[in-house]
Amino acid sequence: VGCASVCESGVEADDWIGTIAKHAVVAAMPGVVASSDKDFMQLVGPLVALANPSDKPPKLWSADEVIAKTGVRPDQIVDWLSLVGDAVDNIPGVSGVGPKTATSLLNEFGTVRGIYDRLAEVKSERIRQALQMARMDVSRNQDLVSLKVGLPGDFSMELFRVGPKTVGRLEQLYGSWGFRSLSEELERQQPAQRELL
Repeated sequence: VGCASVCESGVEADDWIGTIAKHAVVAAMPGVVASSDKDFMQLVGPLVALANPSDKPPKLWSADEVIAKTGVRPDQIVDWLSLVGDAVDNIPGVSGVGPKTATSLLNEFGTVRGIYDRLAEVKSERIRQALQMARMDVSRNQDLVSLKVGLPGDFSMELFRVGPKTVGRLEQLYGSWGFRSLSEELERQQPAQRELL
């Protein structure tokens, strides 16, 4: 229906998005990831922006917005989420380590590895012990949160060029998926508007 689609059994959509974003960067093409998923903040950079559909008014997130939201850079997001956890993805964080504490630790030590290499320097004994007890969990979290951006396949940017959309095909898909409100919206559109879809 005019938009490229990539799907493979056993591969998460997040990893496809990360891989495509990486290929766009290599091709020096700007890209935008549209999602409210915090995991995608790790992709943000000079050529990749994040559009959160929940933002009112809409805006494109750069590294500055990621830092303003979390206190850490996009390249630290995996470590930040590994410490804080992510309830949406059912990933538990380190007990007693919330966003502010994780930010403070990463600003001081740089990375999770830096924290554990210098664990004795963590000032709070309570936090130090919690980190020690959660070491394996944090390592697992890093693996879970990290997007796999090296999936194999043909990712020439030409494949992702938006083509003309077919209203008839959209109607079939919406009907088969039970998307009643979207089907009704298609029906309400004037013919001239529908040709633009």
